Amino acid sequence: MREERLMRRLVYVEIVLVVAGLWISQVSGGWPQFGVTVVLMGATVLSWIAMLGLWRAGRTIYLATTVAWVLLDLVTGPSVLSTIESTLGTLIALNGGAILGLAYGSPLRVHFQRPQP
Repeated sequence: MREERLMRRLVYVEIVLVVAGLWISQVSGGWPQFGVTVVLMGATVLSWIAMLGLWRAGRTIYLATTVAWVLLDLVTGPSVLSTIESTLGTLIALNGGAILGLAYGSPLRVHFQRPQP
C-alpha cells in the first residue's frame, strides 16, 4: 500500500532529523530538563516502533509524545537556538504533522482503530 510506504519513510526521516537535532543540541549546549527529555525520548522511540508496526495504539502514543514535547517546550522557558537547530525543529514539526495526518486522515487510520464488531 502506498500510504504504508509513505508512513514508514516519514518515520525514518523523523528518526534521522531527531538524531541530528539531539547531536547538534548536545554540541551547542545541552538539553534542558535532562530527566524528562530521556523519558520522553524513550516514549518517542516506542511510538516510532508502534507507527512502523502499524500497532493499534501507535497513533495514540505518537500523539501523546508530540503533545508532551510541546508542553516541555512551554515549561522550559525561553531559549536561543542556532539556525540549524531551528531549521531541524521546524522540519521535525512538519514531518510529525504529516505522520499524524496520515494516521488520522488517510486510509491507514483503519490500522489504528479498534475493529468494528
